[in-house]
Amino acid sequence: MRSVDDDLDYYMRRAAQEWAAAETAAMPEAIIVHAQLARAYDARARALREHAAGVAS
Repeated sequence: MRSVDDDLDYYMRRAAQEWAAAETAAMPEAIIVHAQLARAYDARARALREHAAGVAS
């Protein structure tokens, strides 16, 4: 079973990968898609951090 830390690491890693892909993409459409994915992964990571902070307190 995966832990919250594992999930958080996954989403943070994927966000970083998508931001890197957005920075190196040549086509505007690809930049937009990668940036949208990166924002979604960032949002999921943020939600996991907030949830973990709420559970810990």
